[in-house]
Amino acid sequence: AEPGRSVRRVSLHFPDPWWKKRHDKRRVIGDALLTELERLMEPGGELFIQTDVEHRAEQYVAQLRDRRGFELVSKSGYVDDNPFAARSNRERRAIEDGLPIWRILAVRR
Repeated sequence: AEPGRSVRRVSLHFPDPWWKKRHDKRRVIGDALLTELERLMEPGGELFIQTDVEHRAEQYVAQLRDRRGFELVSKSGYVDDNPFAARSNRERRAIEDGLPIWRILAVRR
C-alpha cells in the first residue's frame, strides 16, 4: 500500500546552501520534492522551512504560493519563530552569529 497522507510534519532546516544562480539545478526544494510531499502529507500537515539565504526564502515562498496542495500560514509567507522545539546546529549557529533567518510555515490543504 502507498504511504500517502501519513506524514504530519516535515522540517527542512537550511537546505540548498548553494546560493549562486548556477547552482539552481542542485536545489533540494523544487517541484519534485513538493509534489512528493503533497502526496505523503496528511491534510493539516505542516511544512516548515528555514534558511539564512534571503533569495532562497523568496523562492520557497513563491513556489508554495503556486501550489494548490499547500497554504502559507501568513500573508507574507513567513513566521517569526521556529514553531517547534527542535533546533538544528545550523539554526543555533545562525542565532549565535546574529544572522537573519527566514522561516516559512505552510499547511497541507
